[in-house]
Amino acid sequence: MHTAELNSLQFYTAVEKRFVHSVQRNADDKKHVTNHRCVTDFVKVAGTSWKTSICLRRYKDYPGLHDASLIMVSLKTNDRAAVIKMKATGISKQRARGLFEKLIRAIAWTS
Repeated sequence: MHTAELNSLQFYTAVEKRFVHSVQRNADDKKHVTNHRCVTDFVKVAGTSWKTSICLRRYKDYPGLHDASLIMVSLKTNDRAAVIKMKATGISKQRARGLFEKLIRAIAWTS
């Protein structure tokens, strides 16, 4: 996303509104899965800072399986940002981590 009309604070607010994990509706939450556990951090990828958040929730009847989601927002400039979202359902923690790491390693900022 980019803007020519918004000031820095307005643009950051608009970007922050997109930094939300959307609901995964593949299971009855209370009956079949645990609550989401999320970690938010800042990482540097290819010279650009990113705000990242990863959430996992475990399937109660299938202990090794999880729903996983990743959100990333670039923090390169005050008028341009990239928002990346990825989800996986019925995946192990290790495979989710590997999938997200593969996506992150593939990121390249182009003008």
